[in-house]
Order: sequence, then structure tokens, then C-alpha cells
Amino acid sequence: MSNKKILTEIYNQVLQAVKADTIIRNTISLDEKNLTIYNTAYPLKKINNLYLFSVGKAGLAMAKAAEKILGSLIKGGLAISHQVGQCSFIEHHTSTHPLVSQRSIEGVDKLIESMQTMDQDDFFIFCLSGGASAMIEKPIDGISLENFQKISSALLGSGIDIKTLNTVRKAISQIKGGKLANHTKAKGVVLVLSDVIGDDLTTIGSAPMLNGKIPHHIIGNNAIALKEARRS
Repeated sequence: MSNKKILTEIYNQVLQAVKADTIIRNTISLDEKNLTIYNTAYPLKKINNLYLFSVGKAGLAMAKAAEKILGSLIKGGLAISHQVGQCSFIEHHTSTHPLVSQRSIEGVDKLIESMQTMDQDDFFIFCLSGGASAMIEKPIDGISLENFQKISSALLGSGIDIKTLNTVRKAISQIKGGKLANHTKAKGVVLVLSDVIGDDLTTIGSAPMLNGKIPHHIIGNNAIALKEARRS
């Protein structure tokens, strides 16, 4: 086999490994008694209703992959991505990336409404991937969407690193830095497809659910995988 064919095969294998469908199938499983997520079993008899949320550039793909496993067990939820498409058991909202828009705010309003319907005996799976910082957003009081967009554009063009960028985003957001998690009483788990080398949970998607109470699991890193594939 030629070097070109070998490198092409390696590249395709890496791409397959970071596909949402592959990652979700390796992370979530279901049988008659338990919902198993990242090697932790959650007894179905203790779950009143199951909700699925999925946000980011892989939001639609991760939601569809989870739906294949969970099916009609899903009571409700929402997927948000920058793609056009539909899910089978939950609504899909098309937002924008890399800039925040009115669609981003509309997505947040839908997300909060759905999260607030959950009771303390319900359980949710929240799939988070890169791009969520722009796709879901609600500026703090006193900052208009127009001004928020100007701030975001200036930050993106400044050349600052992603950690510093998201620190500013959290300060002017009603949902970033764990604030979104405050809108539900339910227990759940966040599955993170990282796009940041180092997998800093405070940085990925501006950490909307990271409040210290909800378990977060890194289930893949497409930044490292694609970097290694290109290097090969």
C-alpha cells in the first residue's frame, strides 16, 4: 500500500472516531433496567421522565445519535445547531455561528422553557459541543443585541485566546458560566465533545451547565483528533 493510501486511511479512521454517532454509541447504552452513561448506570425505575438537550456545531448530529439509542423513552428536550435539519423525538432549532444573533436568543428562550418543565424526579442528558457560545446566548440586562454583537465581533477580531474570549462572554451573558443550569431542578449529566486542546470545561461552549453540581464528561476531542490526522 502506498504512503498516500496509508495516510488517507488513517485520516478517514480518525474522522470516523470523532463522528458524533460513534462517540454517542460508545457513551450511552440502554437495557430493560438501566440507562448507562459514561460507565455509570442510572436505574430506569428512578427516572420519571427523560429529556435530551444537544447544543453546538455537533448539536444536531449528537441529538440524532442519542435518539437512535433512547427512542420513545425521550419525553422532551431541544437540539440547537447551525445546521438545517430535524430530529425524531425533540425539536431542532437552527441558530447562527460564529456570531450571536436573534436566533441565538430565541434558542435560549426555548431551551430555558423546556428545562423549566422538568421536575426533580426527571433526568436529562445534555450534549455540548464547540460553537455553543454563539448558538445560545442571552445578554445581561442593559446590553442590547446590537451592542453584544459589536462586542463579540471585536473580541473575535482581537486575536485573544479562547479562554480569555469566553471569560468576557460569561461576564455579559445570562446563561454562560453555569447560569443555564439554574433553570432546572432535575438531575442530569453533560456529555462534552471538546474542540479545545486541553479540554478545559470552563472554556468549551462557555460552560453553560458547569455549576459544580452536574457531572460533566469529556467524550471526545475533535480538535486533537483532526490535528493529529493532518500531522500524519
